[in-house]
Amino acid sequence: MFFLLKLFFGIFIIGILAVLFFVLRVVLTVRKARTQFGQGQTKTGSRRPSGTTTTGPEGERITDTRDPDKARRKIISDDEGEYVDFVEE
Repeated sequence: MFFLLKLFFGIFIIGILAVLFFVLRVVLTVRKARTQFGQGQTKTGSRRPSGTTTTGPEGERITDTRDPDKARRKIISDDEGEYVDFVEE
């Protein structure tokens, strides 16, 4: 009788540990997914992306995380794209 009681108690403890392990894995997976998709919360509130944020014509938010000097640099050099007189043939 005492042997069966110990056996059931051991199975019960193993079952509780398995459930706790499963719950811990689910919580960590959800937390990782929230952080990955930018939904995570910090102690001071929601995180804001670093960089310049603008709103597009359809309401979407565009964040430029480049260095400001690199974002303002000229893409086409001064000697390219000069005006050419149009000649109609």
